[in-house]
Amino acid sequence: MQEQREIYIYGLGAIGSLVGAEFSRRGFAINVLERKGSPAWRVLNYNNQVFRFDNFKLLKKFENIIKNSIILISVKLYDLAEIIKNLKKIKFINCDFILLMNGFEIGKELDFLKPSNRIKEPVLTLSATMTSLDEVSFYGGWIFFKDEEEKIDLKTGNACFFKEKYLKEDDFEKMKLDKLIVNSIINPLTAIFKIRNRGILNPKYSKLVTLLYDEIVFVLGKLYHYDFIKIAEIFEIAETDNFSSMLQDLKKNRTTEIDFFNGKIIKLAEDLGLAAPYNRMVREIIAVFSQKGYYD
Repeated sequence: MQEQREIYIYGLGAIGSLVGAEFSRRGFAINVLERKGSPAWRVLNYNNQVFRFDNFKLLKKFENIIKNSIILISVKLYDLAEIIKNLKKIKFINCDFILLMNGFEIGKELDFLKPSNRIKEPVLTLSATMTSLDEVSFYGGWIFFKDEEEKIDLKTGNACFFKEKYLKEDDFEKMKLDKLIVNSIINPLTAIFKIRNRGILNPKYSKLVTLLYDEIVFVLGKLYHYDFIKIAEIFEIAETDNFSSMLQDLKKNRTTEIDFFNGKIIKLAEDLGLAAPYNRMVREIIAVFSQKGYYD
């Protein structure tokens, strides 16, 4: 019988807690990598069931990670430099690193971990929100892998949190770009107007959705020949009572990911000699709101 692998989670926010609970209820021992104090346990509401994710071991010394482990990284992109600094201090052997970071390609940043270790960058599309400091509500979702070689089993029979799907290279790249489009629209607009996701369906905001969408797809269309996600699908995705991650970040005076969303569109536009006025507008507004205390 194959020995069960150790699971380590770096980042115990909504997604880290969700994936941790998925492994935990399958019987895996969960280790949480945390150096900024003890994280609170989480409650995950899923299909009217409550899962308490409180049976993890807090690991302060990263050097205690054993070989042949699964290490899930689920933090904000701006924390990547700190992660790399910590990981470079340790000699990992035969570990799988799963990067749950909004579909952005950061694997090259971790190339120093190869060849002994594998780096996987699945894309999650799900509906989950932190409703309080110790509660996450989850409404279902998918986890997309590039191909069968990327597979890490997250299934738990009919009760699994995620549905899995394996995509060819082009389909996987399109999935990441579609996620960029969605995040560059829903996140900043809900944060600026302090509304839940479904708030963008209101006609007084939906015009801005259209303007941002048209601008983003125009820029990306100059570089990629994909049939991008349609605006109707974005409105469908937004039909939840979730608070976006950017809105939550501003409420808690945390750094946002605006530069990784709309900032990326602006940079691509500049490289092409194009203007991106609506993306610049929302980035500048979020920059003002990010000033400590301004958003209160």
